[in-house]
Amino acid sequence: MNINLIPDLMSVSTIADPSEVDFSQPYTFLSVSKENMTLICPMDYTPEHTILREDGWKGFKFADTLYTCNAGALSTISSVLDEAGIPIIMTSDVNMDYIFLKEEHFTKALYTLEQNGCKITNEMGDTTA
Repeated sequence: MNINLIPDLMSVSTIADPSEVDFSQPYTFLSVSKENMTLICPMDYTPEHTILREDGWKGFKFADTLYTCNAGALSTISSVLDEAGIPIIMTSDVNMDYIFLKEEHFTKALYTLEQNGCKITNEMGDTTA
């Protein structure tokens, strides 16, 4: 499985007003439930007014789209990271899966994924090793 690193440090926030969100920024995700609105976005573009805000997240996306990767891949990856004691947040768009984790777990997560057969690259396609 091919994994691309997301270059930005991210923020995970609870917000009340989505009008402050800059949806033109790549890697901006909004989840709305009955209870709250959760925003994942680059730290530099986090709205000024948040209810809760946690900075210092890193992320990666699966280079294989949902249509081309094997169906159990995301489950396998999340299980491998869980077994390594690494908490994650997963999200998806119409054709890509993303995993976000706290910066302090990032190096261990990359090592764990590489040990389990994943190829890690940056957005330009260069390998991290």
